[in-house]
Amino acid sequence: MFATALSTYLLTAPIPARLSTRWLERAQAAGFRHLELYAAPEVLAYRDRGHVRELANWFRDSPLKPYALHTPPELNIADPDRARRREACDELSRALEVLELLPCQYVVQHFGARGDPFHGRRIDASYASLDELHRFVRERGAAALLIENSTWELAQPERIARFLEETRLPLGVLFDTGHAHLGGKSGIEAAFEALRPYIRAAHVHDNNGHFDQHLPPLSAAGSIDWRLAMRLLRGHNEIKVLTASVRDTGEWPDAATAVHDSVARLLDLKTARNGDEEEQ
Repeated sequence: MFATALSTYLLTAPIPARLSTRWLERAQAAGFRHLELYAAPEVLAYRDRGHVRELANWFRDSPLKPYALHTPPELNIADPDRARRREACDELSRALEVLELLPCQYVVQHFGARGDPFHGRRIDASYASLDELHRFVRERGAAALLIENSTWELAQPERIARFLEETRLPLGVLFDTGHAHLGGKSGIEAAFEALRPYIRAAHVHDNNGHFDQHLPPLSAAGSIDWRLAMRLLRGHNEIKVLTASVRDTGEWPDAATAVHDSVARLLDLKTARNGDEEEQ
């Protein structure tokens, strides 16, 4: 049985809001015991030591604990311009310093940015960045730095697998179901199999197959085959926690509870094998 986590990505929309202890209390009351800290500066003010310390003090006496830190998404580790890449890595290091007060098992890193092609200069830049960040993460107690698959060329599952195989960097993968669903004709199963040796954790969210909507799992507006997805996830022994990475549309009176309920339904879902359904 999986544990479940809530990503503070939920706070990025409809209007970005800073992570507060009051919000943490609502997430805990909803039933979550694990949290992914999404380090967008408007959500987790990682440069504000007082803000980070306030969160750390709250977590100390709470059953809700940080599980993963998602680095600031706009910082591009694959930029071939050395000065810009150095600036990005320096800022990422500042964000990662929160691990000293908010220890997490995993750190999640975007692999490049939208529009980045898979070619030599960006591969070299990525290698240099990830080698440095991996060491920084491990020195601060995290078990692993995980690359997240996405929809652009550099971050396609097959490209990430090739990069990790060729560079032999000691990294893992955060498998994102929603991004895999948008990743072209191959679909979730092919994406999962390409990354299987490296997968350590997973994001669960839904979409209509055209836009990265970050809907709750099993949303009526989504089109992911969740029976298939759950069969894949349940068949991978490394995945212990499913993290809901959902965008708040503003329609729920209590967004954390709505997301928790959707993930609970997902965990109760029967899965398909060889065309038949089986109880878990």
